[in-house]
Formats: sequence, C-alpha cells, structure tokens
Amino acid sequence: MTDIVGIGGLIINAVAFGALLSQVYLLRKQIRTADEAFGIEQVRSRKQSTLEFLAATVERRQKLSRELPVEIDHAASQRVLEVWDHDEDARRHVYEFLDFYEMLATGVNSGIFDLEVVDRASGSRIIRIHESYGELIEKLRAEQERPRMYEELQGLAATIGSMRIAAQR
Repeated sequence: MTDIVGIGGLIINAVAFGALLSQVYLLRKQIRTADEAFGIEQVRSRKQSTLEFLAATVERRQKLSRELPVEIDHAASQRVLEVWDHDEDARRHVYEFLDFYEMLATGVNSGIFDLEVVDRASGSRIIRIHESYGELIEKLRAEQERPRMYEELQGLAATIGSMRIAAQR
C-alpha cells in the first residue's frame, strides 16, 4: 500500500511539475509578446514625436529659410559667405539657421527623433544645407578652434546620403 501511495504522490508531483513548466513557458511567451509590443510602441511614439516637432517648428524653419538664400541656390549661398566677415545680419541668420538644424540633427543622432521621418520630411534639405554651408562650417571650426562645431549636422547629412545610396542598389 505504501508503494501505491508513493507512486501516486510521485505521479501527482510530476503532473504538478508539468503544469508549472507549462505556466513558465506561457509566462515567457507573454513577456516576449509584451516586450515586442513595447518596442513597437516606442518606435511609433518616436515617429509621432518627430512629426509633432517638425509640425511645431514649421513657421520657424520657414522664417529662417526666408532670411537666407535657399540652399539649392548654391551661388546665392556663396554670396552670403563672401559678405560673412562684414555683414553681422548675415552671420546671425546663418548661425540661427545652422543651429536649428544642428539641434534637429542632434535629436536624430541620439535617437530622440526618428531618422526615417526626418529623412522623408527634410532629408534632401539637410544634405543641401551641408553641401552649401560645409565650406563655412569648416572655416568656423578653424577660426573658433571648435572642431566639433556642427558635426551632428554633418553626420546626419552623411547618414541620410549613405542611406539613399544604399536604397538605390
């Protein structure tokens, strides 16, 4: 009789252990699913925040753009550079313009803003800004002994350019 009780207890323990393993498996599956959902929500939230920032700064970006030559007009951008040393207004506008895009680039490069959204909304403009004002940026870095000045903008322009080249392949 003790053997039957021992065997019965062993069977009950095995069934309970099997049920526990099943619960642990289901819990792990739920944790993985919740983790995936959280990651998806973080990406969606970052994209939404990026769009909200871009929408909230439309007027400021338009104002900055009106005060400077359009970056696709390379000749006009060069004229700004020619008067740089004796036109304080031109300097102030360029600094404000570049500072804004440096801030945006810093947000993207640090993962606060979404790279894909910024590329789709302003990627071409960021590349053109760096192309048009890259010479000035190098001049400022040397004059002010600030080798990292506007490097976030430069890095973002390079990243977007590389992504676009890779997408064409």
